[in-house]
Amino acid sequence: MKKKITILLILLDIILILINVASIGVSYQDNKKYLSSIEVVYDNNLNSTNSKFNDIVGTINLSKSYYLVQGHDNTFYQNHGPNKEENNYGSIFIDYRCNLLEENACYIYSHSSNSYDLPFNELLKYQDINYFNNHKYIKISYFNYDLLYEVVAITSNYEEYQGPYLYLQTCKLDKTGLIILVLKRLK
Repeated sequence: MKKKITILLILLDIILILINVASIGVSYQDNKKYLSSIEVVYDNNLNSTNSKFNDIVGTINLSKSYYLVQGHDNTFYQNHGPNKEENNYGSIFIDYRCNLLEENACYIYSHSSNSYDLPFNELLKYQDINYFNNHKYIKISYFNYDLLYEVVAITSNYEEYQGPYLYLQTCKLDKTGLIILVLKRLK
């Protein structure tokens, strides 16, 4: 009887392992599809008259170039891609109340994750002083204006840096913590 129970438990463990492996494979493919939907390969979607892409307002250059969207609120793009299709990872989006061409505080949000490859994972790298010093500039194209920003600080609290800064902030997809890059516009 003990032998049958042991065999049954081993089979159950094998089944659970196979389910977890399949789940990881699906998550990997989902993340890969997400990255291909937000990475700018060509600019045909910029200034598009197609309503599927009409919230794309530019690009942001981190380690790669990604679409930058701006909607009518700050919730839609937390779980929708630039093509307005629902996903688990959201988009890189500008606060709906902001205009990057004006000289006041603005906010750009996106998810970061310890489990998935997401663009704002790069913000976590700024905690390393060497990375911070070697990646001081971020380029943004906004409504066909080329803007250049200097990274002046990394923080987890807006109150430390008040003024006409651009704040790049991670949203909490998992427990990576709140990271805010503080940027000063140069051009």
